[in-house]
Amino acid sequence: MEQGRTVFQPASFDSESQPARKRRVLYTTFTVVVSAVVVFVVAEGIAAFPAFGLDTDTKQSAGSGTQLSVHYATATRAQLATPLEVTIQGAATTDNVVLSVSSDYLDVFKSSGVSPQPTSETSNDNDLVMTFDPPPAGQALVVGWELEPKPVGWFTSKSADVSVLDSDANPVVTVHINTAVRP
Repeated sequence: MEQGRTVFQPASFDSESQPARKRRVLYTTFTVVVSAVVVFVVAEGIAAFPAFGLDTDTKQSAGSGTQLSVHYATATRAQLATPLEVTIQGAATTDNVVLSVSSDYLDVFKSSGVSPQPTSETSNDNDLVMTFDPPPAGQALVVGWELEPKPVGWFTSKSADVSVLDSDANPVVTVHINTAVRP
């Protein structure tokens, strides 16, 4: 090289420094994620689109003078307190009440027990069958579980049949429920 002559060094294509470029990508990613969360929250609030948290419903059925009402979660996530409450009124409550719930449904949840406690409890391949003392005359029997979904790695859905059984273990009235468990 000749003395006094400046050597031309080509500039990089991008005049931003590496840390500034990384910061810009981080800010853009953060903005997109937060915006997506806000859109889902607004969609759930306005259109009743279940995206987050817990959604519940109540289904009812009647037969042979017995009314069965089941309050349950239609969608839930792990570690959220999830309701399952069964109300039985009518003819089936004059004697011992026999309630059947699909055991496959209950397997998805951690449970701290049923209230009131059944006088007896059995299970078969498909169902958990519980016998309860009758409620005081003219009152409904309300059976509730304190449930919490077990962590799942992927979206899953569980269905159950909740039935009041007669003395021959035949369903008197049945309600079919379905709960979506999200990761």
